Amino acid sequence: SIVPITVGTPGTAEFSEEARWVPFTFTPENDGKYVFYTESDYNTQAYLYDGNDQEIGWYYEGGEGDNFRFTARLNAGEEYLLNVAVMNSEDCSCTVHVEEYVPNIVGGMELYGDASVMEDGSVQLTPAEDGKTGSAWLADSYDTENGLKVDFSWYTEGDYFGDGMTMMFS
Repeated sequence: SIVPITVGTPGTAEFSEEARWVPFTFTPENDGKYVFYTESDYNTQAYLYDGNDQEIGWYYEGGEGDNFRFTARLNAGEEYLLNVAVMNSEDCSCTVHVEEYVPNIVGGMELYGDASVMEDGSVQLTPAEDGKTGSAWLADSYDTENGLKVDFSWYTEGDYFGDGMTMMFS
């Protein structure tokens, strides 16, 4: 059966060998960006569809552990379908959350992902261990409907941590 979710009211899905995908619905009250994520001990993924059954995206990472976490721009009053799967061979469950997106804006830049703004205005990339320093470099940049998106990758004392920070310039 379809599980409705709202901001502040998550939904829980039970998965079994017979039911690998569970549909969730969400109807935003306001136009804007929303964050979807799961809490589970298992690898989760999701497909998001708009009210015309058009796929908006497929999401499989970005959250704690193997959980998905993503942000999508949605229209008020339109019902969206989120098909969620747990990639596991045993019976299990996961909880799906949705929150209104709160941007982290510094100097006109919107920071996403594993980045924190320090008191001195610098940007700290994570994961970082105490006493280690790192460096970032431009991995890719491209125009989106929301502005210029710039992805960075980084090293921390010789260990490559991959892509992990995105800045949006609106």
